[in-house]
Amino acid sequence: MDPFMKYSGKHVFHFTRFDSALRIIATKTLKFGRFENMNDIAEVKKAVYGMVPADIINDELSKYQSISLTLDNSLRRGFKIDPLWGHYAQGGNGVCLVFDIDKLSQNVIEQFGKKATIAKIRYSSKHSNAVFTKGDSQMEVEKYIKHNLKSVFFTKSLDWKYEQELRILIKEDETNDKYLYWDDALVAVILCLPKIYDYKESSEFKILKSMLADTPILNYTTSLGNKELLDENGEKVCDIPGKDLQILYE
Repeated sequence: MDPFMKYSGKHVFHFTRFDSALRIIATKTLKFGRFENMNDIAEVKKAVYGMVPADIINDELSKYQSISLTLDNSLRRGFKIDPLWGHYAQGGNGVCLVFDIDKLSQNVIEQFGKKATIAKIRYSSKHSNAVFTKGDSQMEVEKYIKHNLKSVFFTKSLDWKYEQELRILIKEDETNDKYLYWDDALVAVILCLPKIYDYKESSEFKILKSMLADTPILNYTTSLGNKELLDENGEKVCDIPGKDLQILYE
């Protein structure tokens, strides 16, 4: 059993489509997303209140972009959260990229410095989509949002707690897309194919292997409640705590 995927608290995960994964690997970059494209309606449709027109506040909010990652947990490993495979990884046909959080954080610091904030999402039963700004000028709006990043960008409803999200946030006055160059932070790539299928014969594995000769390409399988993470030889890479319960009715 290879120890590199045992729980250490230093792994973060990024679920994505297969074609997006190829772009990420080929360019060694992660694209920052805009909040207007988020799947959380409380982030997409914020209710803004203040002494200045709402369009000015919304314009300031639109300058922020983010990358969402999934944290590891000793009781719930980041790669085994099945809803994330369904929501973000092409219904299980996509990819889970595994990064070293220390190396990735260093890449963020080197490229964006104080413009970036890396923090866990706090989940609250009292969270709302309201943003109340103080002051009557655009400068005061900018100052307010900057000093309230945690409540504005790093707090979500308990409905999203299962995502175990870590967020990288940047602010850029320019409107063009931003990218994080991740250098050598990639630890492994995980596919999600049935155990009975020789995933090394899949086109997905062969394409990834041609791009990542020295990076482990693993297979996450789930069947009848049993979940396993296997290497290219079909051997278990790590133990997965807890199992889904499946009740069979006759």
